[in-house]
Amino acid sequence: MRLKNLVLGILLMVLALGVLFYRFAGEVKEPERIVIDGDTSKPWFLKEDTPRRYNAEKIPQLWPEEPVDSLAEWGREIFLTRGCSVCHSVGEGERLGPDLKCLHRRRDFKNSALVILNPDSMLSGTTDRYPVEMPNQRLTYEEAEAVLHFLLKESRGCP
Repeated sequence: MRLKNLVLGILLMVLALGVLFYRFAGEVKEPERIVIDGDTSKPWFLKEDTPRRYNAEKIPQLWPEEPVDSLAEWGREIFLTRGCSVCHSVGEGERLGPDLKCLHRRRDFKNSALVILNPDSMLSGTTDRYPVEMPNQRLTYEEAEAVLHFLLKESRGCP
C-alpha cells in the first residue's frame, strides 16, 4: 500500500510539472538578436557600437623596461578567460593567430595595444597564414595594457 501511494504521488508530481512546463513553455521566447546598422555578420557584443574609452595619443610608443607583476598577473587572467588563448599562444607556436612570445621585439607597445583595442581598424582582414579575423574583445585600455605586461613577462629571455 505504501509503495502504491509513493508511486501515485510521484506520478502526480510529474504530471503537475508537465502541465506547468507546457503552460509556461509557450511564454518563453527566443532572445532577440540585436542588429546594429542592419549588419548581422557579427554578434552584437563584438560590434563597434560604443565609443572607445582611450586616447591613442596618450598610449606610450615604447615597451616598459620591466613588466609590472600585478598587471602581468591580471593580464594572464584576461588572456586565458577572454578567449585570447584560443587563437594565440605564448611560446608554444602558432595557432589560428601568431605566437605572441617576444612580441615586444616585433611590434612597438602602442601598435600592439591598438591592435588589441580595435583589431577591426588595424588589421586588413584575413590572410592565407591566418584565415580567421581577430575578434574585438572590447577590452579597456587598462585590460589591454595588462595583457601586454603579461606577454612581456612571459617573453623574458627573448633574444
